[in-house]
Amino acid sequence: VTLIVLAYWFSRRYYQPINRIEKLVVTQNTSTDSETVSLVYPDESEMDYIIREIQNLIGEKNRYHEKMLTITPYAQTGMLHGVLTGNMEEETIQVLTKENYLDLIKPYFIVSVVNFAYQEQMSVKMLYTKIQDLLDKACKVFSTDEIHLVYYNRDIYNAFLIANIENDEPLDEMFYQIHKFIQENLREDKCIVTMGVDETKDNIDALKDACEGALNALNEMITGGRGEVYFNDSQRDKSIDYYFPRNFSEKISKYIKKGRIDDIKKLLNDIYTKNWELDAAPEMYHALVDELHLSIIKTLKNMTDLNTIHISIEKMDMTATLEEIFNYYETAFESITKSLQQAAESQAEDEQLEERILEFLEENYCNPDISMQYLIDYFNVSSKYLSLFCKKHFDATYLQYIQQKRITKAIELVKTGKHSLKE
Repeated sequence: VTLIVLAYWFSRRYYQPINRIEKLVVTQNTSTDSETVSLVYPDESEMDYIIREIQNLIGEKNRYHEKMLTITPYAQTGMLHGVLTGNMEEETIQVLTKENYLDLIKPYFIVSVVNFAYQEQMSVKMLYTKIQDLLDKACKVFSTDEIHLVYYNRDIYNAFLIANIENDEPLDEMFYQIHKFIQENLREDKCIVTMGVDETKDNIDALKDACEGALNALNEMITGGRGEVYFNDSQRDKSIDYYFPRNFSEKISKYIKKGRIDDIKKLLNDIYTKNWELDAAPEMYHALVDELHLSIIKTLKNMTDLNTIHISIEKMDMTATLEEIFNYYETAFESITKSLQQAAESQAEDEQLEERILEFLEENYCNPDISMQYLIDYFNVSSKYLSLFCKKHFDATYLQYIQQKRITKAIELVKTGKHSLKE
């Protein structure tokens, strides 16, 4: 306790940035200060706020290295966390301490993102702990005197891996080795690892840009496939236009109505192949996927044939390859055409049943034993079905229909003179 108190006193006395960390921690854990921050920066997310505060804390060029050396021991030992927050375990605090975001003691850094594709849905939660242990181990194995590695979990599918380095030499080979290390340890778990790596940065102000650069590099997966390491290429030509047929909606609508799933697959494959050959930037392919999805949704919305079935096609919101995306829409169309076919078959069966009931009523309405319950049992239908049937075909209830038919027949018999009114 004495050691902690002394450390706290010296930190407060000789190192003013501690005050700013404390303010950051308090702000993230009190509603009053959070409201104040939201008023000053109304469009700022929590992560943006944390990054901005870190930049304010360690962004002074002239004392950058000194401040990092001063703050690092506190962050690594957890003393900073204990001194400032006591027993609090807030996630935002862990970003500053446990996740080692302040542990950037060298002048250059490279941000990468590691993506995990779980081939079996059940393995997501089971593998999460193992992946954390692997990332911890990778940081220890590949860290040296010149390279320091830390990581931060973005979600269950992605983690940011940050290399803090002494100079700006490229570390391509190291990221290939890290990828190989993680992938080999997850091979038996049927988990595919893909990495996106940004360019080297020398200013903490570029932290957010570096994270976005790593994600942009990961987007290369859309054409390059999973299981690779991709590096951000800011010089790549992004002006190439994609191919998309003008009559896409008309063709899709016609093929769906006629149940021509093979023609739908050919149309999608034509779009996929022609755009694949362009070898363009990921941004172009994402724009293509956006138009494809919007066109599909618009087409389905305008098809009255689909009013009888529930159709919902969600856009893929995860990082995926172009092949996976097109396979997803093929599967969706297969489901739609199958549902329409089943609906059409069911409608045909209903029409046949209705014809049978109409014929039966026409032949037996004079039978004094016939009743609504008799029809329900004979045709194995519900009372609700029979009521709707009569409303549809006769615009009357069953009893009204039967009485009117019998009265009309009685009038005909009386007019012949062969039967008396009493008969």
